[in-house]
Amino acid sequence: MSRLPDPGRSHAVLIGASAYQSLPDLPAVRNNLDGMVAALTDDRWGGFQRKHCSVVADPTSALDVSRLLRRQAALATDTFVVYYAGHGLTGPAHNDLYLALGGTDVDHLRVSALSFDLIREVFLDCPAVNRVLILDCCYSGRAARGFMGEPISGQVEISGTYTLTSAPPNSLSRAPVGATHTAFTDELLTLLRDGIPDGPELLDLRTLYARLSTGMVSKGYPKPAQRGTDSADRLALTRNPALHQTGTSADEPAPEDSAVRPDRKPRVPKIGVLATILAVVIAGFWVLLGTADLWNKPSSGQPGSPTTSSPSPPAQETTQSIGPPPAGNQEPPTAEPPSTVKSQRVSVYNNHPTRRDIADTAVADLRKLGWTSVDIWNYQPKVPKTAVFFRPGTAEESAARILATELGLRAEARFTDIENDDAGIIVIVTADYTSPSSSPVPPAGQ
Repeated sequence: MSRLPDPGRSHAVLIGASAYQSLPDLPAVRNNLDGMVAALTDDRWGGFQRKHCSVVADPTSALDVSRLLRRQAALATDTFVVYYAGHGLTGPAHNDLYLALGGTDVDHLRVSALSFDLIREVFLDCPAVNRVLILDCCYSGRAARGFMGEPISGQVEISGTYTLTSAPPNSLSRAPVGATHTAFTDELLTLLRDGIPDGPELLDLRTLYARLSTGMVSKGYPKPAQRGTDSADRLALTRNPALHQTGTSADEPAPEDSAVRPDRKPRVPKIGVLATILAVVIAGFWVLLGTADLWNKPSSGQPGSPTTSSPSPPAQETTQSIGPPPAGNQEPPTAEPPSTVKSQRVSVYNNHPTRRDIADTAVADLRKLGWTSVDIWNYQPKVPKTAVFFRPGTAEESAARILATELGLRAEARFTDIENDDAGIIVIVTADYTSPSSSPVPPAGQ
């Protein structure tokens, strides 16, 4: 049975490489990225959270892209999607597939392009139940011959994977001159945005492929290729918009939309509006009678009670790219009262390749110390010593220094590889981590 990804446990990486060396720039590739992330994260139909979609436009370094792929793959436990649009190249020795980047040199593909062996390794290591690869590039069909090439001796295909490609193994993908998108992605985006009038409630990969094949072939384009294992083709990328748009307009959604668009707030009935106005008038009346002191009592935390805590810091920019973020995107420091400091989100990154218990111990320690929002992830690039990291100039900084003091660690500004991760304090734990009861506490601020 078809289903949407679990948005809280699903991640996607979308890569667009519009040019390299002497090949012409393809403006349509950049439009592809915008269209795909908009379709996947649409609050009415999409199955992904925008903060979990990393967008990389015109990357130049294969190493940077590799790091991003591995980091996001490690975070995904339900669904992991990788989309690439750009130039596909074949290797000289084994006729294998490489994905070109801005810094790709055709004479040194193995070190300057995104090799398919690397992508296969990322998928093998990813803990997600479903792993989906979508390629819009020349020769992309080579990825559908077995999962990422024909399996070699002793290997089997990765369970729960699905590959969708724009062209057969030896064909070129099409990018019509002057078109907004490349041919394959344009056909895919049309289905995701407009839906299929006679289609199912959810646009699963099996349904999308059938319509893509028909549409592409009818227009004289190469037939897309696919390959899936288990029931991965029953995974849906979005809901079917066509089933819920008939007879409605953007300004007046159908009454039944609340049943199929859970992210939308239901419209307030007129009687509710009148009741709200009446309640406000009565409250104002009592204030005038001298009972205003009732509003000055400490907050009980119940809905409708005033609160003295400062607003939470704004969420980190959700569209990610390789490289440091612009300075103008950093948040101003927020002074938080002690009662709200420990409600800051804390992500514990396990940096030990075999021992999960180290990170589990750190999480338990944090919760004993009163930190209420703690999660745990894996982090592969080796870090020399356990430390606490924050985004400079944000409310995280002061909270991170408090946390570091409690755990006997150092607090530092985020480094390049984690600067675009989700908002919150990050604690990277290595083999040297010990619980605070058995470790010396350095002076605050160190």
